[in-house]
Amino acid sequence: MDYSVSAQYQPALSCFSVQNQHLILRYLAGLAARQYADTTLSAVVTTLNALIRHLPGRRHVVLTDDLTQTTAQDISVFITAAQSSGLMPSTINTKLSILTSFFEYLREEGQMTQQPVLRRRHRLLTPTVLPKPMPDTDLTAFFKAIDAVRDRLICHGGAPSPQTTIRGEKENRSSSTCQSKITKLLVGIELMHMIKKRQMVSEAGDEGLTAAEQFYSLAA
Repeated sequence: MDYSVSAQYQPALSCFSVQNQHLILRYLAGLAARQYADTTLSAVVTTLNALIRHLPGRRHVVLTDDLTQTTAQDISVFITAAQSSGLMPSTINTKLSILTSFFEYLREEGQMTQQPVLRRRHRLLTPTVLPKPMPDTDLTAFFKAIDAVRDRLICHGGAPSPQTTIRGEKENRSSSTCQSKITKLLVGIELMHMIKKRQMVSEAGDEGLTAAEQFYSLAA
């Protein structure tokens, strides 16, 4: 076991039995060996403590002694308590993901036979948040930072340029024809890339043909 992990996190696991502490610290050591951040390891400890804290009476005693006895009903009680304390659905789902990974580890180690966190039963619906529009000043700065011609064409081919947005409807209407041409140019560029990578060949084959000749053969 990683003694640095043990020294750092064992004090926060004092409410658990020695058996539980050993299981948790071994799991944390495995995460640390895979370069997981300290914040992730701390979140595991915090979530497991919260699970125990929210369980009533007899179940609190049982799981404090042996986490491998956790059931789906224990997880349901934990969720109800988390909601009552005002936690957001997304935060609760994050804690459920942490518990899922821990109990899956116990299953792989042969310590448990069933996963107590059931996705369809326990996962909470979260509201869909639409992305906020980018301010014109940020959009202009974004396009100015793009140096490659191909990248500029890709960005401008799918949406009006920031200058078009700023100048108004007149430029927007006049740019539609230009964008149509840009789209066709993009298709041609991608076709040339595919030819050079030998991902596309004309029916006549590419024997002795330059990339340009193959392009015109395919575009004919």
